[in-house]
Amino acid sequence: MCANFKPIKRIHANQLDLFEPTFEYKMDIFPSDDCPLILSHQNELEWRKAKFGMLPPYAKEIAFKYATYNARTETVQQKRSFKHAWLNDHFALIPVEAIYEPKYINGKAHWYGIFRQDGQPFTLAAIYEET
Repeated sequence: MCANFKPIKRIHANQLDLFEPTFEYKMDIFPSDDCPLILSHQNELEWRKAKFGMLPPYAKEIAFKYATYNARTETVQQKRSFKHAWLNDHFALIPVEAIYEPKYINGKAHWYGIFRQDGQPFTLAAIYEET
């Protein structure tokens, strides 16, 4: 997905026909931070607070999230870190204003923002683990 992102601004929640989230979150999200995501529950959308980066059932330390914030479509169903969530249909959307990716030039990270040209929020596919 990305190394970090700006979550949806509260004022944009109504564009998704949702109430604003009832919990606090930062406006710059990094692995291990709380973030808002959207789940479908009985055909209704609902906000849920989650950590950016999964903590699989077998992981003992929260620092493990730094190794599990990026799943690849080709291998997500096979990787031990994601397999439980994948098999249990733990899928969600993360509404964002922008995502950030590094481009390494001469061994140094240069950060680039990716956002919609019209400034509107967009969603990213997510997989999550119940805690």
